[in-house]
Amino acid sequence: WQRSLCQLLHLTGKIRIATEGINGTVGGSKVSTKIYIDTMLSHPLFKHSMCLEDFKTSEGDAHCFPDLRVGVFQEIVPMGVDPHKVSYKETAMHLSPEEFHKRVEQYLSASLHEHKDTILLDCRNFYESKIGQFQNCLAPDIRKFSYFPDYVDQNLDLFKDKTVLMYCTGGIRCERGSVTSGQRLFAEKSTS
Repeated sequence: WQRSLCQLLHLTGKIRIATEGINGTVGGSKVSTKIYIDTMLSHPLFKHSMCLEDFKTSEGDAHCFPDLRVGVFQEIVPMGVDPHKVSYKETAMHLSPEEFHKRVEQYLSASLHEHKDTILLDCRNFYESKIGQFQNCLAPDIRKFSYFPDYVDQNLDLFKDKTVLMYCTGGIRCERGSVTSGQRLFAEKSTS
């Protein structure tokens, strides 16, 4: 139905569907993208779990994508961790955008010694981080998000007993990363 909807609205882009949700970027006219958003918000599968803030819009050419690709995948964002083995009930504490902004401001205004118990973690790929990142953030040199679990495993001591403020492009990598990292840290902590 995603393909049919997008074709009807003359939208192009890329949509990934998995049991854990849906993620994608579509391009088209303002009217078409508004209809797409309204349809998603009123669809029985999403009307109780999605809100307008889940959609990010930007100005751009209506034909920024050459075609439409809709696929069903095991993971909404490829990380190499079976979503059935991840409990989204165990995600990290969510901060509102205002609270996150406040915490990042505090982090950035503090001296290195003052924020030794906090890590600002960039969960994006290295090429996204190179475009721009926060000062004093930890930006793993990973080419693909699927390398993130290995990065965490190799750096468990770095994260242990720290407050980790994560950021990414749209929130999905932070969500999956916080669950996976938290479970790895908990497993490591409970065995030591």
